[in-house]
Amino acid sequence: MSEESATSEGESTEFKPITSQEDLNKILGDRLKRAKPADYEDLKAKAARFDEVERASMTETQRLQAQLDEMSGKAAKTERENHRLAAIAAEGIPAEYQDLVHGDTPEQFANSAKKARELIAKATAADAKTPISYRVNLDGDGSDSLALNGSGIEDALKKKLGIS
Repeated sequence: MSEESATSEGESTEFKPITSQEDLNKILGDRLKRAKPADYEDLKAKAARFDEVERASMTETQRLQAQLDEMSGKAAKTERENHRLAAIAAEGIPAEYQDLVHGDTPEQFANSAKKARELIAKATAADAKTPISYRVNLDGDGSDSLALNGSGIEDALKKKLGIS
Protein backbone atom coordinates (compact mmCIF):
# COMPACT_ATOMS: atom_id res chain seq x y z
CA MET A 1 0.00 0.00 0.00
CA SER A 2 2.80 2.39 0.68
CA GLU A 3 3.97 1.98 -2.91
CA GLU A 4 0.52 2.88 -4.18
CA SER A 5 0.37 6.05 -2.07
CA ALA A 6 3.83 7.13 -3.23
CA THR A 7 2.95 6.69 -6.91
CA SER A 8 -0.42 8.34 -6.44
CA GLU A 9 1.26 11.50 -5.10
CA GLY A 10 3.32 11.76 -8.25
CA GLU A 11 6.61 10.74 -6.69
CA SER A 12 8.81 8.13 -8.27
CA THR A 13 10.17 5.28 -6.16
CA GLU A 14 13.25 4.90 -8.35
CA PHE A 15 16.51 6.46 -7.31
CA LYS A 16 17.72 9.18 -9.64
CA PRO A 17 21.33 10.27 -9.20
CA ILE A 18 22.09 13.97 -9.04
CA THR A 19 23.91 14.88 -12.23
CA SER A 20 24.02 18.68 -12.17
CA GLN A 21 24.42 21.56 -9.79
CA GLU A 22 20.92 22.76 -10.62
CA ASP A 23 19.42 19.44 -9.50
CA LEU A 24 21.37 19.63 -6.25
CA ASN A 25 20.28 23.23 -5.63
CA LYS A 26 16.65 22.31 -6.26
CA ILE A 27 16.78 19.34 -3.87
CA LEU A 28 18.53 21.36 -1.15
CA GLY A 29 16.14 24.29 -1.59
CA ASP A 30 13.14 22.00 -1.19
CA ARG A 31 14.68 20.42 1.89
CA LEU A 32 15.42 23.80 3.49
CA LYS A 33 11.85 24.95 2.90
CA ARG A 34 10.56 21.85 4.64
CA ALA A 35 13.00 22.29 7.54
CA LYS A 36 11.75 25.79 8.46
CA PRO A 37 8.58 25.93 10.51
CA ALA A 38 5.61 27.29 8.61
CA ASP A 39 5.38 30.31 10.89
CA TYR A 40 9.13 31.09 10.85
CA GLU A 41 8.70 34.69 9.69
CA ASP A 42 6.03 35.27 12.35
CA LEU A 43 8.33 33.91 15.05
CA LYS A 44 11.17 36.10 13.82
CA ALA A 45 8.95 39.20 13.92
CA LYS A 46 7.69 38.30 17.41
CA ALA A 47 11.27 37.91 18.65
CA ALA A 48 12.18 41.34 17.28
CA ARG A 49 9.12 42.89 18.95
CA PHE A 50 10.00 41.17 22.23
CA ASP A 51 13.51 42.66 22.10
CA GLU A 52 12.03 46.12 21.50
CA VAL A 53 9.61 45.79 24.42
CA GLU A 54 12.39 44.53 26.67
CA ARG A 55 14.60 47.50 25.79
CA ALA A 56 11.70 49.90 26.29
CA SER A 57 10.80 48.38 29.63
CA MET A 58 14.34 48.79 30.91
CA THR A 59 14.27 51.66 33.35
CA GLU A 60 16.33 54.77 32.92
CA THR A 61 18.43 53.75 35.92
CA GLN A 62 19.19 50.37 34.36
CA ARG A 63 20.21 52.02 31.07
CA LEU A 64 22.46 54.45 32.90
CA GLN A 65 23.96 51.62 34.96
CA ALA A 66 24.73 49.68 31.77
CA GLN A 67 26.40 52.76 30.27
CA LEU A 68 28.37 53.32 33.48
CA ASP A 69 29.61 49.72 33.48
CA GLU A 70 30.68 50.01 29.86
CA MET A 71 32.51 53.29 30.41
CA SER A 72 34.17 52.03 33.59
CA GLY A 73 35.55 49.07 31.70
CA LYS A 74 36.89 51.32 28.95
CA ALA A 75 38.44 53.68 31.51
CA ALA A 76 40.20 50.83 33.35
CA LYS A 77 41.56 49.46 30.08
CA THR A 78 42.79 52.92 29.05
CA GLU A 79 44.42 53.54 32.43
CA ARG A 80 46.20 50.18 32.25
CA GLU A 81 47.49 50.98 28.75
CA ASN A 82 48.66 54.42 29.94
CA HIS A 83 50.69 52.80 32.75
CA ARG A 84 52.22 50.37 30.24
CA LEU A 85 53.14 53.16 27.82
CA ALA A 86 54.59 55.28 30.64
CA ALA A 87 56.87 52.40 31.68
CA ILE A 88 57.90 51.87 28.05
CA ALA A 89 58.70 55.57 27.64
CA ALA A 90 60.63 55.72 30.92
CA GLU A 91 62.90 52.88 29.83
CA GLY A 92 63.11 53.94 26.18
CA ILE A 93 61.95 50.61 24.76
CA PRO A 94 61.95 50.57 20.91
CA ALA A 95 58.61 49.97 19.19
CA GLU A 96 59.49 46.46 18.00
CA TYR A 97 60.08 45.30 21.60
CA GLN A 98 57.11 46.98 23.31
CA ASP A 99 55.07 43.78 23.33
CA LEU A 100 57.57 42.37 25.86
CA VAL A 101 56.26 44.77 28.52
CA HIS A 102 53.31 43.32 30.42
CA GLY A 103 51.64 43.41 33.81
CA ASP A 104 48.59 44.72 35.65
CA THR A 105 49.98 47.37 37.97
CA PRO A 106 52.39 50.27 37.37
CA GLU A 107 55.07 48.45 39.40
CA GLN A 108 54.72 45.31 37.29
CA PHE A 109 54.96 47.36 34.11
CA ALA A 110 58.08 49.14 35.40
CA ASN A 111 59.78 45.86 36.35
CA SER A 112 58.86 44.29 33.04
CA ALA A 113 60.17 47.31 31.12
CA LYS A 114 63.48 47.18 33.04
CA LYS A 115 63.90 43.50 32.20
CA ALA A 116 63.09 44.18 28.55
CA ARG A 117 65.62 47.05 28.50
CA GLU A 118 68.31 44.75 29.97
CA LEU A 119 67.60 42.10 27.36
CA ILE A 120 67.76 44.67 24.57
CA ALA A 121 71.03 46.05 25.96
CA LYS A 122 72.57 42.56 26.08
CA ALA A 123 71.43 41.82 22.54
CA THR A 124 72.79 45.09 21.15
CA ALA A 125 76.06 44.70 23.07
CA ALA A 126 76.58 41.27 21.53
CA ASP A 127 75.91 42.72 18.07
CA ALA A 128 78.23 45.68 18.67
CA LYS A 129 81.32 43.56 19.34
CA THR A 130 83.94 43.79 16.65
CA PRO A 131 83.93 40.78 14.40
CA ILE A 132 86.80 38.36 14.80
CA SER A 133 89.26 38.51 11.97
CA TYR A 134 90.62 35.19 10.86
CA ARG A 135 93.22 36.82 8.62
CA VAL A 136 96.74 37.11 9.92
CA ASN A 137 98.95 39.88 8.55
CA LEU A 138 102.34 38.32 8.23
CA ASP A 139 103.83 40.91 5.93
CA GLY A 140 103.73 43.67 8.50
CA ASP A 141 102.52 46.14 5.92
CA GLY A 142 98.92 46.32 7.21
CA SER A 143 97.38 44.56 4.24
CA ASP A 144 94.79 41.85 4.56
CA SER A 145 96.40 39.62 1.97
CA LEU A 146 97.87 36.35 3.13
CA ALA A 147 101.25 35.16 2.15
CA LEU A 148 100.85 31.85 0.43
CA ASN A 149 104.45 30.76 0.74
CA GLY A 150 106.54 30.17 3.80
CA SER A 151 105.60 29.04 7.25
CA GLY A 152 104.31 32.40 8.49
CA ILE A 153 100.72 31.20 8.53
CA GLU A 154 101.65 28.10 10.45
CA ASP A 155 103.72 30.08 12.96
CA ALA A 156 100.92 32.62 13.51
CA LEU A 157 98.39 29.83 14.00
CA LYS A 158 100.57 28.05 16.52
CA LYS A 159 101.09 31.30 18.37
CA LYS A 160 97.32 31.98 18.54
CA LEU A 161 96.61 28.44 19.71
CA GLY A 162 99.42 28.47 22.26
CA ILE A 163 101.29 25.63 20.61
CA SER A 164 105.06 25.96 20.50
